[in-house]
Amino acid sequence: MGTSENTKTRRRPGRPVSRDVGVSRERLLDIAQGLFSERGIAATPMSAIAKQAGISAAMMHYHFTNRDQLLDVLVEERFLPIMRSILAEDLLALDSPQAFLPAMAGRLVERLTANPWMPALWVREILSEGGLLRPRIIAQFGGSLHAQSLAKLRRWHAEGKLPADLDPGLLLVSVIGLTVFPLAAAGIWRHLPGMSGVTNEALQRHAIAMLLHGLSNPEGNKQ
Repeated sequence: MGTSENTKTRRRPGRPVSRDVGVSRERLLDIAQGLFSERGIAATPMSAIAKQAGISAAMMHYHFTNRDQLLDVLVEERFLPIMRSILAEDLLALDSPQAFLPAMAGRLVERLTANPWMPALWVREILSEGGLLRPRIIAQFGGSLHAQSLAKLRRWHAEGKLPADLDPGLLLVSVIGLTVFPLAAAGIWRHLPGMSGVTNEALQRHAIAMLLHGLSNPEGNKQ
């Protein structure tokens, strides 16, 4: 007797067909960062990520034991490489605030434009009180690169290369204010009259011009 088609395709007991084949860890990180950016981390359970990926909860937990581990990986493999590429050694080697700060602003816009999930997530989960990425970013990034940048700005200030009434510690905050905030809020201000045609390249030029004009005359504010 020949084998019927039904017999050929019958699955062995206890071995269900998996929906998880072909979903990589990198793909899950892509989905997680997108959902976190849109909804916030607290509003995005692991099950939501698994559902969008089309995998089971068991496979999700195979890749990431829990949400804390997922967040650790997201910071280490997605956030920090981008942030380190902004404050890289070649940037830190620049020898004046008029070169350093505009270059930093330009890189911020370039990197965040290339990673559009990042600005909203930065504002939601790092800058906002209670953000779930804040302690991780501070622990990982609040060290040498930030310290080197701040030390350079303080030295330039002491040498009279910055206007006397500028606070060196707030200059890095100002760069973020000129770049991260506008990118995170682009979905709002681009709907205002006359603003729809403002590109990210124009935003980059604007941020750099604001910094250059603000830094152009260190002696001008001395009385």
